[in-house]
Amino acid sequence: MFEDQGGGDEKGKWNLELVEAKSKNWDTFQAHRRELNDDIAILILGQNLTTQMGGAGASGSKAGGAVHEGVRRDKLRKDAGIAAAIRDQVLTHEAEINFDDETLAPRPIYRVDPPADRNANAAALLTVAQALTQFQAAHAPVEVRSILKDAEVPIVTEEEEAAAKAVAPAEAAKLAEQAREAAV
Repeated sequence: MFEDQGGGDEKGKWNLELVEAKSKNWDTFQAHRRELNDDIAILILGQNLTTQMGGAGASGSKAGGAVHEGVRRDKLRKDAGIAAAIRDQVLTHEAEINFDDETLAPRPIYRVDPPADRNANAAALLTVAQALTQFQAAHAPVEVRSILKDAEVPIVTEEEEAAAKAVAPAEAAKLAEQAREAAV
């Protein structure tokens, strides 16, 4: 047991009082760390949405994700600019050493744009076709070629269309003649 050495009460027991730190100074260090992590993510990724969304199963805004996907694509385009430097500083020298001709150096190209969304393109084309059908059914005075051109639909020229119409009756007559001969 402890002996009273002047710090206890009259019965020889100690008076102890728990003293604990009540401040939360450590919060500033965590906040500073989070801020640095965000700064690093923005520097490297160009955005911090993907790092702020949380763990597995967390969800974010689809619109926000689309915006940040665009930012990411811009960063990819900028990074793809290194291709010229790689060719000039590495590949031309490698081609000169191995083949005695620096013009044989390959030209790296980074494809950073996503492939075209075929479903979206098909839906847009269907919408244009339905609109044109409705216009024609209503006898609306619309310029079909202009609408197709604005929708980026590949169309034949007026000359090609006229030539096809002129050739069609001749080909039909020729096929009919061949069919008659085959029947005999």
